[in-house]
Amino acid sequence: MIFTYAKRSEILVLSKLYTVVQSNYEPIHGIISARMAEMINARSWYPAPSTSSTSRSRNLTGIIVFETLTVFYYQYV
Repeated sequence: MIFTYAKRSEILVLSKLYTVVQSNYEPIHGIISARMAEMINARSWYPAPSTSSTSRSRNLTGIIVFETLTVFYYQYV
């Protein structure tokens, strides 16, 4: 199979990302589990208000993060 330059670079980036996740699985898993528990207990997928939040993070809801993580881990496994 022949990949274009862009495709090879995307594969390289994903490979590096998977390596980082594999090397740091426990801390990543702990953070995700803790945040998921907080969102479930709060019954909200929206981040808690914070004065240090950027406009981008205020628009990033828990459901978007959950969907992204689900796709990422599905592809990882």
